[in-house]
Amino acid sequence: MIVRFHRKLLWIIFISTIFVFLIEAVGHLFQWGLVDEPAFSSLRYTLAAFLLLVHATWVFDLKRGLCFILIASLMGFLAEAISLQHFTLFGGRYVYHGYSLRLLGVPLAVPIFWAILIYLGYSLTTSFLYWLHKDKPSRNTGGAVVLPLLVLLDGLIVVSIDMLVDPLHVHEQLWSWLDEGSYYGVPIGNFLGWFLVATVSTGLFRILEYFWPRQKNTFDKWIHLMPNLCYGVFCFTLVSRALRIQMPELALIGFLAMGPVLIANLILFAYWRPVINRAKQ
Repeated sequence: MIVRFHRKLLWIIFISTIFVFLIEAVGHLFQWGLVDEPAFSSLRYTLAAFLLLVHATWVFDLKRGLCFILIASLMGFLAEAISLQHFTLFGGRYVYHGYSLRLLGVPLAVPIFWAILIYLGYSLTTSFLYWLHKDKPSRNTGGAVVLPLLVLLDGLIVVSIDMLVDPLHVHEQLWSWLDEGSYYGVPIGNFLGWFLVATVSTGLFRILEYFWPRQKNTFDKWIHLMPNLCYGVFCFTLVSRALRIQMPELALIGFLAMGPVLIANLILFAYWRPVINRAKQ
């Protein structure tokens, strides 16, 4: 009963999240005032946070799902707190605007945002393994040499998202850089910081998975397609926001950064489906 409820809840939140982000993307393209309302923005990220929680605890289990979220959000929080209070890990000094709830200068919503993006990076990389019918590296199946490559791809995917997110949020004055950089005012070192936080987070979790592997999942592998669709819709939303504020070059850069991973993943998924169908016959 609990498993059935969990699965239904997952699909409800997934469909709701996709719907809201698509409404936002279309709203930016057609300049609907609704998508600029703070309540709409809160709804979209609240749904994304719930989707992270429900999907992670379904794909792993409750303890491992919460462990991943804790590692990613904690790494993001520590990096932000150090950068705001002591010395920057992101290539320059910056300040947040408009957040009322903070701890050590870090808005409480920011670590959750870190967890969402890091989970997207981890999930897309891992789905490549599933579509290729490969096991995750573990002490039982081997593959330790592949671990650094997976962690590297995790970090690159997260950085590809930030190439759109950071300039857009600076333009929307959610934060501003005191030390402006050459990439739409964002220091290049910022992306090195994002890469560091993402790879440390997924690296710790993948090491945990390597030494304490779970049994193979028996649930429908279509569940692994959800993060890919979320990544694609998020890309569409970010590109539409860039086009709305008349930053077509940023929209193109963001699409070129995020698009290849999505396209490659969907191509492999299209190959995986016929293989699965033939296996059932």
